[in-house]
Amino acid sequence: MFKSYERYGDPYKLVEFRILSLNDCSMDCKGCFYERNKNNFNDFSSALNLAKELKNNDYELETCYLLPTDMFDNKDNYNLFNNSDFAEMISMFEYTGVASTLENNFDEEFYKILKNNNKDSKIELQVNLLIAKLFDINYQIILKTRIQKIKEKYGDDVIINLAINTGLNLTEKEKDKLKQLLEFLSDDKIIELNFTFLYNSNINEEKKRSMMIESVKTIHDMMKHYKKDDEKFYNDRTLLRKPAFTFVGEPNRIYLTPIVPFDEYVFLDDQKFIVKQPSYSSFFETYLNLDNINSPILEKCNDCDNLTYCMGKGYFTIANQMNLGCYLDIK
Repeated sequence: MFKSYERYGDPYKLVEFRILSLNDCSMDCKGCFYERNKNNFNDFSSALNLAKELKNNDYELETCYLLPTDMFDNKDNYNLFNNSDFAEMISMFEYTGVASTLENNFDEEFYKILKNNNKDSKIELQVNLLIAKLFDINYQIILKTRIQKIKEKYGDDVIINLAINTGLNLTEKEKDKLKQLLEFLSDDKIIELNFTFLYNSNINEEKKRSMMIESVKTIHDMMKHYKKDDEKFYNDRTLLRKPAFTFVGEPNRIYLTPIVPFDEYVFLDDQKFIVKQPSYSSFFETYLNLDNINSPILEKCNDCDNLTYCMGKGYFTIANQMNLGCYLDIK
């Protein structure tokens, strides 16, 4: 513990959960490889226990994302709130994160359920953009109108971010259109990237590697859009300062997810990333085990200005697992 604190400084202590329990999505989004009917994590007592332990160790519970399908496409997803452990766990987080294309609009029923569970809860709405419709004027108008109405009706109770599925090559025209949409539709002006292919067991490891390389290329391109002349490329978020946990079922298990700059959490289905028990001590045991293999992959890494960022985010655990090489060399 103390070795990591000395290396990275005192953590910000924010936490994200990603719960894969949503099913039966009728959307057909380009580049989405999520399983639609096999998302069965249901050990909410363990999720609740981990949330409590992290809070007791001075972590702030920022966002719990309910994944992976469109929340408003299947109202059976709302039945999760009937589980008392789930309801208590969600109430501990400042934001509940949900994804939607908004093809079915925003559902006020979900908003009311969330508020009835905890009046202080807020929603982080990730609007998944339909790449196939980016240049459809009617789609753009409908999307803008629905987002504007959400902002007017719910104010700060709902923050809106835009997202795309990665792993496929984007054309320059598609990238430019995405950047335009970011300017007036997204609250943080940043595109969220969904590595959906990493969750699909039918995609082999070599294919996942090639799709991750395409994803990193997209990240590099978007970084140029975000960065101002007086800003550094990378922030100080680290795996210790802001850990994210992914909860998957059959069997129920919890994963610690390292970070690829700029700045996305990566799910890797490997034993070394599993948090064996829903406890702070088990989280830290997993973190330290990963820290031991989070070693520079090339000799030039040791003299690189970005070494601290790659180490802190756990990037080398991803690079070694997927044979990615230097993050900056992926172009």
